[in-house]
Amino acid sequence: NYTPYTPNEAALATSYGTGDSCSAYGNRNFYSYYTDWFGQAGNWIIFDKSVDAVNYPFAVYRLINRTNGRHFFTSSATERDNLMRNDYKYEGIAFFEPQTGTAVYRLFRGFEHFYTSNVQEARSLLQSGASLDGVDWHTSNGGQPVYRLVNKTTSEHLWTISKTEADTITSSGQWSTEGIAFNAYSSIIDDPSYTYKLTNSASHQIQLTTSTKVVKDTVDAKNGWTYTGIAWKNDQNGTIKISELQLGNEKFYTANETEKNSLVANGATLTADSKFMVTGTGGEVLRLLNTKYKTHEFTANKEYANSLVATGEWKLEGVAWKSDAIMPAQDIYRLVSTSGHFWTSSVSELETMQIRGWNYEGVSWKAPSTGTPVTRLSSSNGHFWSENQAEVAHLAKHGYTTEGTAFNSGGNTEIYRLLNPHSGEHFFTANPAEKNNLLLSGWNYEGVGMHGV
Repeated sequence: NYTPYTPNEAALATSYGTGDSCSAYGNRNFYSYYTDWFGQAGNWIIFDKSVDAVNYPFAVYRLINRTNGRHFFTSSATERDNLMRNDYKYEGIAFFEPQTGTAVYRLFRGFEHFYTSNVQEARSLLQSGASLDGVDWHTSNGGQPVYRLVNKTTSEHLWTISKTEADTITSSGQWSTEGIAFNAYSSIIDDPSYTYKLTNSASHQIQLTTSTKVVKDTVDAKNGWTYTGIAWKNDQNGTIKISELQLGNEKFYTANETEKNSLVANGATLTADSKFMVTGTGGEVLRLLNTKYKTHEFTANKEYANSLVATGEWKLEGVAWKSDAIMPAQDIYRLVSTSGHFWTSSVSELETMQIRGWNYEGVSWKAPSTGTPVTRLSSSNGHFWSENQAEVAHLAKHGYTTEGTAFNSGGNTEIYRLLNPHSGEHFFTANPAEKNNLLLSGWNYEGVGMHGV
């Protein structure tokens, strides 16, 4: 005799498993699934964190697969949220990492994702059949060690910044330590070189700040604000101040002294006369007005601004200010392998190619943020770069595949183009001495291929 749907001790002792002949599982399974996803009933703080996970700058999130028990780490809140909708449980923020530094590569080994900052280790895993997901985050010498543990039976790995957790897990005898994987921070990093954006979806307001502590305090207050990402990089040598005002219920920002004084005269409160500084040249920050709620949005993303205008609810008010840091000159990185040289403005591509066996030779020149597009093409002989669209079209008809715009050309620095008559390889350099040395070695000079800044 037992009550239908009520689990007995045998059922409760097996989690999701099978009990005895008298076991019932309906209510037990409902309870297990509910608490796994949302936390204990009545504990609404856990519920909020499980369903609407907290975002902070530079956070690396930790999840666990409900089916196989393996852990997954990501610096992407979007990826985290997508995984939570599937078979993953969110376990919280694993640690914090800087925005720039040494790359941490994510690879998939067939049964688990693996994270390493060691280029040689990443190369070895690729040669052993692992696939590269890319660079997930960066690490530096600051902070404290992140320990890498391995399961002696399954060979799966776990990364943790908690020495206590590492010691507890290894004391079971089933896990052993593989040492320090890389460094990280256990608390949020206060990096004022970026402007961070907070959004309140209920009041349709935004807030800009250069302090990650403000981000954390505002989010932790649980009054409707969420962290929505880095708005832009700040100018290091700005001379024009951006003022912050309390305009009714919203935070408002302006670089216009006349506008600031007029708003204050009409009742606005000046909360920060110099919230941050800009140069006044470079990329544009656009200002939009929500015609329904009378609140403003500031963005350096023109596509995002256009999408808001397209809804019919937002009106573009114009350029709020300009900042060189938004559209800075790009470093053009040079790599070399047995197949020749390669140039890219992409840090991610640079880091990825290094673990694929390419050697980094340094920055060749700086490209402007806007200018004449330089197209990258590929063929069986390697890659080629050209700003001449007629040349691009001609090559595309003769076995080359266009790969899109690599970077831009413009400025007063001449980028010389040379051809190796034996191998057919092209070479680009801003260094006259390097050009002359190649000419002495038998290379042919083809003229100025493009320009840099």
